[in-house]
Amino acid sequence: MAVPPLDTYTVKVRDNKAYIPREGSRNDSWNYAIRYRDFILSVYGPAADNRLLEDFCRKLSDPTLTLLRFQNLYFHKLLQSREEINDFPVVAVENLRLRKFDYNRRECNWDVAYRFWAEEKYHREINLFETCIENIYVWRAYNYRIYGDNPTDEAELVRNLIIHFNQCRMKDVPPPADFFDKNQIGEVVFDLFPNIGSSLFDFMYERGVYMDFTALRTFYRE
Repeated sequence: MAVPPLDTYTVKVRDNKAYIPREGSRNDSWNYAIRYRDFILSVYGPAADNRLLEDFCRKLSDPTLTLLRFQNLYFHKLLQSREEINDFPVVAVENLRLRKFDYNRRECNWDVAYRFWAEEKYHREINLFETCIENIYVWRAYNYRIYGDNPTDEAELVRNLIIHFNQCRMKDVPPPADFFDKNQIGEVVFDLFPNIGSSLFDFMYERGVYMDFTALRTFYRE
């Protein structure tokens, strides 16, 4: 059984997501990932014009791409809605807290594994004090507890910001009469931490964490 061609006639796009047709037998000669990449390029345009698209296509073009990684690309920022992007750091951190990882042949919690992975991969300096002082509500969340200048505490801070942002606003005198919605919160948070979602995604992508968390505990723990 041949795989249907991945074009606009067989791939349906709904709510900013592409629904691909059923995969054929293992003996098919179709390279499913490459054909999906070509379809995405036909929808979005040249990869050079979009950093997210370039990253998505690079992952799809990897000759060592596994089925799990192919499935996880569904949760890539390129294909997610605005609300899903805003929720992703919270859902990711909540579920990573439940997992153990092997790092340097030793089992460790996610905070240790993610910290060393991010430091080795990005080699960037983190200064949460300087970042958070730019917004009074972010500053209030930052001062709620002690955060270290490391990738794990940065991710935990972003998680807490998204959940408690409106509580920080309520400390104004007088308190505001309205609440920020998720999109408004996301605009503030991701302006200060623009790469946090991609960093968490790449960590889980490389470490083989299946990102469909719907069957797991995904509530926001206080």
